[in-house]
Amino acid sequence: MAKRLQSALPPMEVHSTGTSGPTLAKGAASGPRQSTAMTAVIKDALIRHYGKLEVAARLMGNMDKSQLSRDLSTGHFRFERLELLDDAGKAFISKALFETFTATDPKTRAAQLVREAHRILDELAEVLEGVA
Repeated sequence: MAKRLQSALPPMEVHSTGTSGPTLAKGAASGPRQSTAMTAVIKDALIRHYGKLEVAARLMGNMDKSQLSRDLSTGHFRFERLELLDDAGKAFISKALFETFTATDPKTRAAQLVREAHRILDELAEVLEGVA
């Protein structure tokens, strides 16, 4: 017959190996901020882009809105469903993922903003050329 545990085990101490790689522990913080699930970013982006999750669910092969919400909340979302979205939706979600998971280093962020400003200025120049 198996012995019963008399009391709960004490918490175990985790020792660092000196490497600064990602942790696999669920819900573990990476640096000063809490890790964000990709599916949470996708859910937010779908709602912001389409207005309602129901619209996105319909575009994803008439998927049930409740099932889509549940899959996104539990992390069991199948990424191939994104292939069924229109190009604007794919771009919006890609941008949201990029912005969420890019480095937060101030120099890196400044370089991103400069690139974005150049892109906007180039686009504006093209529009003005078309008007003239």
